[in-house]
Amino acid sequence: MIVNIRFSGDSGDGIQILGNKVAEMFAESGNNIQTFSNFPADIRAPIGSLSGISEFQICFSNDVIYSVNDKLDVLISINPAALRCNLFDLKNNGILIIDIDKFIDREFIKAKYQVNPLDHLHDKYNIIPISITNCVLKSMKNFKSNLKIIKKTRNIFILGLICWMYNKSLNIPLKWIENKFKNSYIEIINKIALRIGYNYSFTTNLLIKSYYIPSAKLICGIYRQLSGNYGFILGCLTITKRSNLSLYIACYPITPASDILHELSKYPNYNIITMQLEDEIAAICAAIGASYGGSLACTFTSGPGFDLKTEAIGLAVMTELPLVIVNIQRSGPSTGIPTKSEQTDLLSAIFSRHGECPLVVLAPKSSKNCFSIIIKAFKISIKYMTPVIILSDGIIANCTEQWKIPEINSINFINYNFLNEKNDINKRNEITLSKTWIKPGTKNLEYCIGGLERNYETGTVCYESYNHQKMCEIRKNKINKIKLDITKTKIIGKNYGYMLLFTWGSSYGASRTVINKLQNECYNISLVNIKYLNPLPDDLLSISKNFVLLACIEANLGQLQFILKSYLLRDIILIGNVYGKSLSYNFLKEKILINMKGK
Repeated sequence: MIVNIRFSGDSGDGIQILGNKVAEMFAESGNNIQTFSNFPADIRAPIGSLSGISEFQICFSNDVIYSVNDKLDVLISINPAALRCNLFDLKNNGILIIDIDKFIDREFIKAKYQVNPLDHLHDKYNIIPISITNCVLKSMKNFKSNLKIIKKTRNIFILGLICWMYNKSLNIPLKWIENKFKNSYIEIINKIALRIGYNYSFTTNLLIKSYYIPSAKLICGIYRQLSGNYGFILGCLTITKRSNLSLYIACYPITPASDILHELSKYPNYNIITMQLEDEIAAICAAIGASYGGSLACTFTSGPGFDLKTEAIGLAVMTELPLVIVNIQRSGPSTGIPTKSEQTDLLSAIFSRHGECPLVVLAPKSSKNCFSIIIKAFKISIKYMTPVIILSDGIIANCTEQWKIPEINSINFINYNFLNEKNDINKRNEITLSKTWIKPGTKNLEYCIGGLERNYETGTVCYESYNHQKMCEIRKNKINKIKLDITKTKIIGKNYGYMLLFTWGSSYGASRTVINKLQNECYNISLVNIKYLNPLPDDLLSISKNFVLLACIEANLGQLQFILKSYLLRDIILIGNVYGKSLSYNFLKEKILINMKGK
């Protein structure tokens, strides 16, 4: 059984806190979870306005989940604006819970309703009006406190209500309240609000019954809830332990990547050095300098910041130093919509630099995949002495899911060698074509770096045409050699059939959900997720020859489709959009079936 719940209200109503606590509660109960958070781009949007709505969706089940569903079983809306923004996603006969105290004429005007919307919804939905605001105010009327503070406990009231609806103990949220507020007056009123929400649910007839979702059958181990950004954080911490090298993180704050730098700054004891620079250019140049100095180096950014880093990425390619650049994609171009997600930086990651400037581009397929992919990126970067770009996005960054914590010793040590004896410092590895990493100051191994072209044999500046041709070919062939590290492409479904779907990044979750459903309905369809976007796996060509139709699912207007067309020399159908949200299950299914034509 799979249940989808969405909480919605003003950005000051504590929706994100509520959603995270409910997700933690279901996760600790042994359910599989997927979450999706959506919050306004405006920092201080007018209260009750359509532009200021914050949303948090949770999908929980006793079965495997790949993405949240776009159709909701339960919608909880604190005001009319939240209802207007989310009602179209609620299933017929779905449960709609509202704070009836906020459904007044003044709030209807803000939400651009001409009349009370509830008058026309009773036949379509199971509406449960609750006087949430008055309940918390009346229960705490003896407290000498600002009413504004008491009203902020409405989200905790809803937390108590959810505990009753889905047979969850109050112990987990009570423990969280105690740890967060620690013997303060705020602790007392939040505990009261939690118990009121729970007790209200079974002492009234509004909620006829509660539901029980059994625990998922998980592989034995220790689990935690993990977002994509936190996956990168834990990956960075693991890298320092498995390499015995310091890790230098240089960033400029930008949504949705900022929290990575903030969190990593708490771990100086893990040999991590964090620095917030004055701009994006300074951040990547500082990271290149750290790599030159013999440290692992990484910089996190988003689309606009990635644009600014482009010239310095070319410098990193020319210097042949290990560096990882993580781009948490968001809606663009320019500032775009900072809190919405897209997969629109793929062509920029592969082609945006001037000159012949190839490098590696990887993409995680889920939040928990971020942990392993950043470790993989550092291994490739060191082995081939090249920058590596990781393309995540806002959906992966902020969504959470259950993650089995691996044993630290199961993660292979990151191998590296510094040249520490007099030798030919320009000699390249015959297999990888990479040079050996040199720490500056090593005796008899003086060398210089820069953006000017270098002589293949001496490493000094060289303007000769034949040498430039050779160095461009070396840099290109070095990236192609990385195909040696790419494992056989996994096909989800049969390795032959009518339609093959390609996908990458966050589009994988929704695609996998749809494919599983269609395969169960006996449709002749298979799916391939592409983790290595540059260079592409060699076996894609042979795989594609076994299918009649090829299609590409991505949250853009055809960037991977464009690349695959030139690589496979086949027509490829595009299935995608740039709505800023996870691709819709119904949208994907409809588009696939139109092209399948019953096959």
